[in-house]
Amino acid sequence: MHPKAYLWFIIGFVAYIVLKGLLQKNLDFLETFTHELTHTIVVLAFFQKIHLFHATNGEGGAISHSGKMTNNPFILLAPYCLPVYTFALLILRLWITIKALWIIDLLIGLTFGFHAIAMKKQIGRFQPDIQYYGIFFSCLFIVAFILFHLILIIWSMRSGIDGALAHWLNNFVYVWKIFMR
Repeated sequence: MHPKAYLWFIIGFVAYIVLKGLLQKNLDFLETFTHELTHTIVVLAFFQKIHLFHATNGEGGAISHSGKMTNNPFILLAPYCLPVYTFALLILRLWITIKALWIIDLLIGLTFGFHAIAMKKQIGRFQPDIQYYGIFFSCLFIVAFILFHLILIIWSMRSGIDGALAHWLNNFVYVWKIFMR
């Protein structure tokens, strides 16, 4: 592992924690908007139809959609385990020159910090998303996908998205062979 490869990511993460206190009033709406946006992105990934997108400043938000998989756990629990801005930057990172990678890595850390802090604030038994599947399943699902995404982010920063996906595929095949013996 090369710790210097992740320095700007760590600096960005810590910077978000520091800046959050200064920007809190403005972040409430962004956190709610991002929560509903994440639901929306995953709804669209499952080819569902969006009917309503609503985000407020301090009074929650909602989306309405229809299709065959309306109560899919990937859709309901996505805002807690899918850092959408971070993944958008990882894709953008593919086209950035090596000299500017530190800027993208800093922003990746900042957006992952945003996701982690917003998720910590939003997660709880009070959330209808979590109530639907129960606290045990929801927490297990969220933790599994947070770890999956964090490892994918770290590997992507080290060897690019294609390298990260190759690592996952190789490891999946390796584990599959062990269990199939």
